[in-house]
Amino acid sequence: MAIQTYNIEGLSCAGCAASATNMLSHVEGIKTVHVNFASSTATVEVEDEMEATVDMELMNKELVKVGFKLLPKTAEVGEDLAKKKD
Repeated sequence: MAIQTYNIEGLSCAGCAASATNMLSHVEGIKTVHVNFASSTATVEVEDEMEATVDMELMNKELVKVGFKLLPKTAEVGEDLAKKKD
């Protein structure tokens, strides 16, 4: 199983995280989904045989329906600030 983590743009409450989880869980090939409102991230586990067909674009098609956007995972805000201070 491949585990992938992404940022999600547009989450403003725990209900939003639940909606995003629900939409992503309907994407064929995704085994498990965990959306964290506090960090605005989604962690998805993709079934091995579907790894080549489940991509960010496919997941975004579902999330856009409820007003969210999936983005590549980047460093946390705190990490970015720490790097700038160095």
